[in-house]
Amino acid sequence: MGGRRGGVKLLRFESGSLSHITGDTVTTSPGTALDVAVVDTWVVGAMGGQGITVYEEWTAAQRNTYALDGVCVSVEPMGTNRFVATCRTHVHVIEINSLGLIHVLATARLHRRMDGGAAGVHFASHTTVDGDVLFVAGWDHVDAYRLMETDTDPDIQVAGQRAHFGGPPGAVQILVSNAGQGTLEISDVACTESSLTCTIGETSIPPGGLSILRIVYDGSATNMQTLARINSNDPDDPVVPILVYAALDSMPDPHEAAPDFTGNTTVRDYTAGTFTDSTLTLSDFATAGEVVAFTVVGAWSPESLPSLAAMAGDIAPDLPTGSSFFVIDQEEAPGTIRHVLEKTYIPLTIVLDTDGSIADTLYSQPSQPDSGLPFGRAFVFEQIDFDPYVADVYDRYDPQGLLDDITDAL
Repeated sequence: MGGRRGGVKLLRFESGSLSHITGDTVTTSPGTALDVAVVDTWVVGAMGGQGITVYEEWTAAQRNTYALDGVCVSVEPMGTNRFVATCRTHVHVIEINSLGLIHVLATARLHRRMDGGAAGVHFASHTTVDGDVLFVAGWDHVDAYRLMETDTDPDIQVAGQRAHFGGPPGAVQILVSNAGQGTLEISDVACTESSLTCTIGETSIPPGGLSILRIVYDGSATNMQTLARINSNDPDDPVVPILVYAALDSMPDPHEAAPDFTGNTTVRDYTAGTFTDSTLTLSDFATAGEVVAFTVVGAWSPESLPSLAAMAGDIAPDLPTGSSFFVIDQEEAPGTIRHVLEKTYIPLTIVLDTDGSIADTLYSQPSQPDSGLPFGRAFVFEQIDFDPYVADVYDRYDPQGLLDDITDAL
């Protein structure tokens, strides 16, 4: 069974009761165990942001942990020596050998999808397997995939589907690659907003090849929210939308001053089993010369909970000296987030934004239909003349990007 931050645990069911045999502890667990499955003679755990871990079946001795794209939340056997790992933005089909070593056979990235004129969001949460077909449940889609032993189709992969500019002119580069077996042909990059120029390098991308989409903002438009579209011959994703924002009235942009706030906080002491309550003020970090980052979460969001559980291992231990990181829990009763902290190992400072006055009012996400859904937001702040300024904004779980931005701002 999965033990959340306690890792994978092995239990025996006898005479109507369960007894603990062995398994991870909070100290030894490589990540937050969100799901577990038995695959032949191995136990495979979905470990959130750490990827997957393979254990020996009857001893639960840790073997190897493998990083995978996405936050891994589900694992499911798929015939002999194979299983599926569902990792929020990606679904992986993996083969495992007699030594417990893995080989990724196929990967599908779940892009934002076009629904009429708007861009929807697909965050995978679980997969059911029927032969060689995978049924993937997500936020607003249920998709079916078939594992093909021989495939001649192209497969477009886009490194990011969001470009966020501040007021000044700027440029964003997005990596476009071909993970399929056929040549990917980019027929058009549609970018109709007059303040934007969208160009792509190679339009004919061979298997394994790369190209660069470049989006340039000239600074002339204000409060801009629009879509750029990559049109290609990928049969699964013929149109991939890119959400583009600039100079937003409703949300602090990169290089703009950050609205100050003071919030009530709580931290779980997992040794004593108690909570410590206090307050924090954003401008205090800038006054102290610290770079600070925070992310917005809510137990109501299917994206937030696995990401929140993974942050304790993915972000907090690697924070460079001179930086801080905390979490804002948006529009929930304190008892709700405390219940989550009691059940999950999250030794992070939580700001209790009960009425949404911080996350919603001061740091609101664009809410128009083509903006997607407003979760997974993270902000990085640097100090300029002892005032906090926005260095970067995220709308997805990207711990390494967040840490890189914090380092750059120091």
